[in-house]
Amino acid sequence: MPLTKSQKQEAVESVRSKFKESEIMLFANFHGLNVAKSSELRRALRKNSGEYLVTKKTLAEVALRDEGVALPQLEGEAAFIFGKKDAVSIAKTLYDFAKKNIEAIKILGGYFEGKMLDAASVTQLAKIPPREILIAQFMSVLQAPQRNLVGVLGGNIRGLVQVLDQIKSKK
Repeated sequence: MPLTKSQKQEAVESVRSKFKESEIMLFANFHGLNVAKSSELRRALRKNSGEYLVTKKTLAEVALRDEGVALPQLEGEAAFIFGKKDAVSIAKTLYDFAKKNIEAIKILGGYFEGKMLDAASVTQLAKIPPREILIAQFMSVLQAPQRNLVGVLGGNIRGLVQVLDQIKSKK
């Protein structure tokens, strides 16, 4: 049954508002996805402040065109995934789900920081370590010079102790 004009306007407004609230928007072909797997994906995305939306591509094109974004040609049935907070965790969630369900869902691309992304770019984004690990790595880099200085300064004292120990053992 075709959508009425008011239903179409609601769908366009829904996509537009979700796009404005989101940090990242991803596209995926969900052709082989059943209801159980779809619910599993929705739950996983919700944990990371993400949302999964299935709508007609033409209605999404209208909503995004109004926002100054040209939607690329998407093959097959397209779902739109919106992430409100952490873009990397949303991309990682979709990537991990797509890796487990290769026959059910395929990443098509996305929109992040004012640029369209292809599927390979979304995959690269998904492979970035979590925020906590990146902070730990950064802190380690900041502490390395101090740690090395302590080691160098301690080396002189260690050398002196070894020399004194050798002298003691000879006497």
